[in-house]
Amino acid sequence: MKYLENEAYCSDIKKTIEHSVDFSAFFNKKVLILGASGLIGSFITDCFLYANKMLNAEIMIYAVSRNIEQLKKRFEGSSGNNFNDLRVKRYSVKDTL
Repeated sequence: MKYLENEAYCSDIKKTIEHSVDFSAFFNKKVLILGASGLIGSFITDCFLYANKMLNAEIMIYAVSRNIEQLKKRFEGSSGNNFNDLRVKRYSVKDTL
């Protein structure tokens, strides 16, 4: 399912952005989201993707998860432009730096 194509889901995201404290502070910035394939992380990632699509926010999103395949599957086609504004990375706390 492409979440950002779901009208009800997009309505929730729009309300979240409208009721956030100065969401425009993220415009033209880079953000790092850890746990981006989880429930909260994926919603936050979708908020930024929605802002890029609907508000021309130009936010560069770095999404990190332990399971890179799940992350790619979850956000496949979400940005509408082949991940130009979304970078995905695999990382686990078990990995050494």
